[in-house]
Amino acid sequence: MTRNARPVTRRRALAAAGLFCLLPACGFAPVYGESSTARGVLDQIRLEDPRKREEYQFLQEVEARLPAAANPKYLVKYRVRTRSTGVPLRGVPRRQVRGDLRFEVIDMQTQETLMTDEIETFTSFTDEGDLRLPQERDATERVVKILADRFVARLAMRSQEIAAAPD
Repeated sequence: MTRNARPVTRRRALAAAGLFCLLPACGFAPVYGESSTARGVLDQIRLEDPRKREEYQFLQEVEARLPAAANPKYLVKYRVRTRSTGVPLRGVPRRQVRGDLRFEVIDMQTQETLMTDEIETFTSFTDEGDLRLPQERDATERVVKILADRFVARLAMRSQEIAAAPD
């Protein structure tokens, strides 16, 4: 199957460059930019201490994405829960690891809850033979990593809501 791709002409290249130059005029700003609201909030987040294995891994994953706050303004209380369930497929022993994260962002000065949210995800693995335990552990680690990615993105998306809370 052939694809009808249009050749890049000088006119199209100039039109694309012109649109790109207009982005700042419409109020576009990168969410993770140096002076963005998201960067201001993300740089002031501290997660509470973990209580179990999945929460410890979650903390490590988040810390790999966000710098440790020198003077945190917001405390994140969270719970990570994972569970494994069977998936009925014809002759294929599959299991699903479901994970959910429930969290709240608290202003450390006023102790006011600024935001609560939850994130859910899943992944699956083959439940067969001697490799079941390592595969389940790997699937659980993947779920926690996905939760951490989505958590950081959710904080960035809702950063204006967090920053707009009265002091």
